[in-house]
Amino acid sequence: MFNHKRKLKKRGNIDDPVQAVGIFLVIVITVFVMYLLLSNFNTTIKGVNATNYSQVTDFADTYEDRFVKGWDYGLLFLAILFPLFSYIAARKISTDPRMMILTFLVLGFLMLIFMLIANMYGAFLDNSQFADFIAQTTFMPIIMPNLLYYGLIYTLIVLIGLFTKPQV
Repeated sequence: MFNHKRKLKKRGNIDDPVQAVGIFLVIVITVFVMYLLLSNFNTTIKGVNATNYSQVTDFADTYEDRFVKGWDYGLLFLAILFPLFSYIAARKISTDPRMMILTFLVLGFLMLIFMLIANMYGAFLDNSQFADFIAQTTFMPIIMPNLLYYGLIYTLIVLIGLFTKPQV
């Protein structure tokens, strides 16, 4: 059934930055939806005016704060680890210097994708609830508006990993 000798051979690819930027956008949107659900639940419980609910509202306030801060730090952690792991994986791929031309063409396409994702994030900022949510975080307002630059630096790291190793 399952071959234990088979190894997962993930290699660093030029599309890793696009996947990472997409993951960041999905994480931010998911955390925002969860934040809205928690906020609405907390507001509803507070509107009941019962003394038995004070522990529930205290817990919900604490959880909401920790939830947002935890994912904020998690996004920073992923923003640092993704390029590092992609660089290490890119060093394992055998490359041909003739592939540089194709790589630079793909780089232009990647820039368009990064700009599209950054614009999608900018469109979300027009929503006042989303802007309030982002204002509560520390690293999301730094990472997310600069997805274009992050993606370009990430792609550069992968390219360095691909084309600067000694050829065997």
